[in-house]
Amino acid sequence: MLNSAVLESIAAIVACFAMVALLTSSLYEAVSSRLTLRAANLFNGLKQVLNVPPASGAQAVAADKKSSAEILLWLYNHALINPRSLGVAQSLDELTIKPSYIHPMQFADALLELIHQLPGDTLAARVENGIADPQLRSFLLGVMVRTQADADLVRNELVRWFNNSMDRISGAYKRDAQTWTCLIALAVAVAFNIDCFHLFKALWLHPLSPEQYQLQTNMGGEDAARWLTTLPVGWADRPWDDDMQTWLLRMAGWLVTATSALFGAPFWFDLLGRVTRLKGVGTVAER
Repeated sequence: MLNSAVLESIAAIVACFAMVALLTSSLYEAVSSRLTLRAANLFNGLKQVLNVPPASGAQAVAADKKSSAEILLWLYNHALINPRSLGVAQSLDELTIKPSYIHPMQFADALLELIHQLPGDTLAARVENGIADPQLRSFLLGVMVRTQADADLVRNELVRWFNNSMDRISGAYKRDAQTWTCLIALAVAVAFNIDCFHLFKALWLHPLSPEQYQLQTNMGGEDAARWLTTLPVGWADRPWDDDMQTWLLRMAGWLVTATSALFGAPFWFDLLGRVTRLKGVGTVAER
């Protein structure tokens, strides 16, 4: 039994979870690509990194200094950052095309180019005279002090700062993605009635004949034969005739199926491979 019913039922459940996770991730990526969620998340994250205030709370700055909004606009108009854009946007609201990914080195090069265009004789003087935001100016001045204004070292510091910021931005995006993934997986589980408890029961009893199943469940012969030949997912039966306990168990099965999608399809496919190797159908060891 250890080599048949148990492992076969587990393998089938894992395969079901893998397909749900794969379908869910595909749907989420399609929606994310259509709505440009990655680009919007990156843009909003950089607004926070550069301390761009909301439009209603923007404050006037000196004419010879670059505000955070102007710095972000200049970066998004730059060909290194946003090569698909024409680079002629006059405000952040006019940015119709936004990149989904920015290479750290390209960000550092573009920001250094902007600093070189500010008034001053040295990098530190240009930062002091041309950056309006106090926190950003203090950070860049600290970079100049630590690196002694060496251009290569400054670039490396900016790359490290950008990578650290992207880690935090990516973390926020992943949390939102997990929430939407779980909701999409729950919708898939309900739409296809993928109740993991019912599925496991059907797989466990599937090797039985109708007569054996009839003896174990006290079910009629025709009902037993129909139950054993019906696909264990979908809405082939009449769910509105079920009692409240059955519905509660079914909803719990949907929730477990939806939660399984959070682990991702690679996790379940890897686990499926381990289960099949445990059954002895793995690849032959190299000689």
